[in-house]
Amino acid sequence: MYTPDPDIPAKPHQFMSKRLGISISLVLFVLVLLLSYALCSLQVDRSTQAILADKNRFLLSRVDTMQIRLQTWRRAMLEQTNTLALSESVRLFATDMTALPPDLLDKNSRTAAPGSGSDQLSLLDQREYMQQLLADIAYQNDLDRIRIFLPDGHKIVDSASDAADTHDDDLLVRQTITSRTLSFGAFHKHDDHFSLQAGAPLFEVSGKDSPRVVGCLLLCFPMDAALTSILQDKESQLRLVDLFPDRSSVFLLQDGVLQRLPLRAGVAGAHSLDFKKRPAMAGGDDVYSLAFTSSLPNTLMLVASLPAADIDREILDKSLQIYAAGLLTSLGVGLLLAFGVSCLVGRAHRASAAYFKALYTVIRDQKRVLDSINDSMRLGLVLFSATDGVRIFNPEFAKICGKTRQEELAGRSPDELFPQEAARKLQAGIERKIKEPSFDGVELALPGPGGKEHLYRVSLYVFLERQEQEAEAPTATTIPGSVVAIFKDITRFRRQAQKAQERQQHLMEALVRAVEYVDPNLVGHTRKMQHVAELLARHMALDDTAVLTLRMASQLSQIGKIFVPHHLLRKSGKLTPEEQQAVLQSSEYAFRVLYGINFGLPVPEALHDMNEKFDGSGPRALRGDQINPHARLLAVVNAFCSMVSDRAYRQGMPIGQALDILSSSPAFDPAIVLVLREIPEDALRSALSGEDSPSQA
Repeated sequence: MYTPDPDIPAKPHQFMSKRLGISISLVLFVLVLLLSYALCSLQVDRSTQAILADKNRFLLSRVDTMQIRLQTWRRAMLEQTNTLALSESVRLFATDMTALPPDLLDKNSRTAAPGSGSDQLSLLDQREYMQQLLADIAYQNDLDRIRIFLPDGHKIVDSASDAADTHDDDLLVRQTITSRTLSFGAFHKHDDHFSLQAGAPLFEVSGKDSPRVVGCLLLCFPMDAALTSILQDKESQLRLVDLFPDRSSVFLLQDGVLQRLPLRAGVAGAHSLDFKKRPAMAGGDDVYSLAFTSSLPNTLMLVASLPAADIDREILDKSLQIYAAGLLTSLGVGLLLAFGVSCLVGRAHRASAAYFKALYTVIRDQKRVLDSINDSMRLGLVLFSATDGVRIFNPEFAKICGKTRQEELAGRSPDELFPQEAARKLQAGIERKIKEPSFDGVELALPGPGGKEHLYRVSLYVFLERQEQEAEAPTATTIPGSVVAIFKDITRFRRQAQKAQERQQHLMEALVRAVEYVDPNLVGHTRKMQHVAELLARHMALDDTAVLTLRMASQLSQIGKIFVPHHLLRKSGKLTPEEQQAVLQSSEYAFRVLYGINFGLPVPEALHDMNEKFDGSGPRALRGDQINPHARLLAVVNAFCSMVSDRAYRQGMPIGQALDILSSSPAFDPAIVLVLREIPEDALRSALSGEDSPSQA
């Protein structure tokens, strides 16, 4: 409590000034609180939208992954279906069976119609043969069942004659006959596993542009392995919804076991669901989810979701942090305003103003401490002594070590806290840091909660200790006796980087398949270029960055040929000069396609110059060192692999002959060709066949 000095008389307006100052301070403090609340609310909205957008992007990537896995299964299924549906024997059999009278299509009609012609009886014999053939095909291809129907829906052959038909079969047959394309049915429980039916139309063998549909082929595919692969994911909840008419079911994995549950009402008719909070598809707690109807086939809906409780908790924690920071800031600003008002009121309140100023300073320092603690809350801090082991540490480091009490960590060495390999690596890093102050740190793989391995980046800092002054020494010195280690968990960052690399690899593989589809002569060419380029780069002692650049550029080296006229790529004779220039423009097309992709390496530049000639006779007349060094190596490898590979119109030449031609040509860098000649033929032959040579190993 403030006690006035008895030696200083109180002024008449002193108490009035106090009340006025307090009133003004309270009004300003309320205004600051309101303004802070408004700003914090805006920040909370932005943070909430950012979290939801991040989860939305995450679930979109999961749906894309499901679509890729579904497409892989569908590609294998189409190969089996088309092989059987395009078989002339099956199509001719269905055409012949359409000519039989309806009474002979019955199973016992052969004995019931003694006056039937020999040709009709022969067709019935063929039906028994066809049934046995389909049973063998189903067994060899691991199919549950194969059936053939006539256009009117009458079944004529069934590989599993003792199995019953369902109402869905009639719907699928009518849909396939009407659409004249491959159609899919609903999932069924077949024995102890799930299966999916696919219907393919059978066209007559006539050579017409629009042949007549003479039947429908139904194949029953086992789906347990495919569904498990599609729904396998540890970070989100993936669902697959069957939308076939009269079916509303959800497939999911529970404890690694495939389950089918009824679909929540009101979802079956939707083609897509935007990302938002909603009840789960198969019941249970609310989730944040999104869904898209697959085009492969369109009877399935792909659903990806995350538990709503986890996301709501993350949003709540972020909101509390923002409001807490806003409250501390408001208190500091309010106290600062009170200090200003009290100074304006008069000299009599200087003592109070000094008190508020000191209090504001304390709150500001506490806020800085809280902010620093919040920033380093996920960092493990520890001080290792060369003689005493662990001396000082924070709770996060104790959590990393799996210890909780002070006596369990104090004085312990790395060998006593971590696994043998991690402890050895950390001890070596500490010793190197003491010897080399410029050394940064090490990365350690440590067991985390639940037995999962976590990757930590350990930054090391030398802690200088003062050495005791000896009697004859004039001054004391400092020596590096301890090391401060900061443990940062980088597991999530590494996983994201690895997934980005996998997506980039899938993109390059898709581009390679597109090129090989355009020019059949290029099948396997990029694989050969990749192995030979890596082998040549190792013999030239290039660094790992150059090897990685050449590997990626080799995989994408032929992408520009997609835009070259296809008749030029398939031409067996010699190309005219104009046609050669058109083909050589493929490197320009490749550069334009790949220039906007962030490879982190000069891949587009290497492909841009790949068709340039060392003597300046290329498309852009670059010569010698003007050509990208990676492009010069790729040009030699591309020509070498083309000469030694078989084509539809010629056989590949021997390796020695190809090397002689390269050596005599002025179009290629002679230094690179010389290194290629020095590689043993066995190593080159292994690289061309896709095997690792001893030098690569």
